[in-house]
Amino acid sequence: MTDKHPENVAKRVLETAIPGSRMEFHLEQSHGEYDFDLHYPNGEVAAVEVTSSRDQASTKKYKEIFEKNGGSEIKAVYCKKNWSITPSAINKNIRKDVDKYLAALEDAGIDSFFEPDCLKSNTPKEVSAIYRDLNVFSAQSFPTSGAAVIRIGAVLGGAAVGQASPTRAAEREISPNKDKLGKATAKERHLVVYVDQLNGAPWMGMTNFEPPNEFPNLPTEITHLWLIAQIRDRYVVWLGTSTQPWHVVSLRKTTEVSPGGIEQ
Repeated sequence: MTDKHPENVAKRVLETAIPGSRMEFHLEQSHGEYDFDLHYPNGEVAAVEVTSSRDQASTKKYKEIFEKNGGSEIKAVYCKKNWSITPSAINKNIRKDVDKYLAALEDAGIDSFFEPDCLKSNTPKEVSAIYRDLNVFSAQSFPTSGAAVIRIGAVLGGAAVGQASPTRAAEREISPNKDKLGKATAKERHLVVYVDQLNGAPWMGMTNFEPPNEFPNLPTEITHLWLIAQIRDRYVVWLGTSTQPWHVVSLRKTTEVSPGGIEQ
């Protein structure tokens, strides 16, 4: 990988999720070695490969439309909070008008919404307006101690979002990465998939749904499949293994766990 951010996030997340563990990066990978050795507190070592789930077409469109036309962040004038928004389609009025629409949400005491909220018979008029007029699919507010900023996230372009969107994205990364882990002699072989925010449907699925109660479709080369989505400095983490269905991993645990026994 050339982008080190997913690797840095994976190291931070796994070492937090497994107290007492240590992720040691392989500097030499000229022969197709996996990325990290995961050292458990009891001395056992697991193999870890890190990759990203990205939608190249969406990323290109996003950069062309937003980053070349004022950037992906908008300085707020009317909003008092930071906001992250996800358009369902390109709308030329977003940069000009979204600040006022989000301020109306704040005045109504609304901190966030997702598309199902927009389709209810009792949807607040402020949510209906931003969904109808600006094609904003979802929005989430965050406290700020300084000037408020609005960040434009992925453009979904009508993609279906649900709890299976992230797990399907993760399983698509298995084939390109299983060979590295297949060479490992460790009993546990972990594939960590960092879900880029511009990969709209999987990212939205992780940040708005619980994982499905099913097992990941793992080959023999991989025993653990991790999914990580980032919301500013917070992480949403899902894990599925050969013996455990998909579940949320809390990063607040402080008790030690043994290999294969990561707590939910």
